[in-house]
Amino acid sequence: MRHILTACFARIASLKARGPGKALGPGAALDREPSGSRARAARGGFTLIESLVAFVILTLAMGALMQGLGGGARNEARGDFLLRAARQGRSQIEALGVATPLAAGESSGRYADGLVWRLIVSPYRSVAATDGNGRTTAYFARLTVRRPGGAQAGRDSLTLTAIKLAIAKPRQ
Repeated sequence: MRHILTACFARIASLKARGPGKALGPGAALDREPSGSRARAARGGFTLIESLVAFVILTLAMGALMQGLGGGARNEARGDFLLRAARQGRSQIEALGVATPLAAGESSGRYADGLVWRLIVSPYRSVAATDGNGRTTAYFARLTVRRPGGAQAGRDSLTLTAIKLAIAKPRQ
């Protein structure tokens, strides 16, 4: 493909170097058509086939370029989503058991920037203290953050998991 483009550009450069007025005039008579590369040089222009081939090559090159640019834009948008989802989701997981109570159940909501979240907390393991005073319970937390109306569940969501501990104080 590079060779064809190089040949096309070389042809254009040779025509520009020839300059104006070097082509055959309207009164020039052509008894017979020369053959081969001399024929193209004598005619002073491109044939229809040459023009179509150059146009097809240009179209293919532009298509490949647009695919590359489109993929880059999609990757940038996905990276932005993952950054926002990870930042907000991590903050919510860290606040679990501190700012919000740690209990088994399911909850959902929406962040200020429109991302939708769903939190599932389930008991993981419970252990009594060795002295009989209190109990430690581990909870498995699974937070899924997704774009609103995301059609592709795998590409449009981020899932964070954590094990959180809750220490129950003995009654006195």
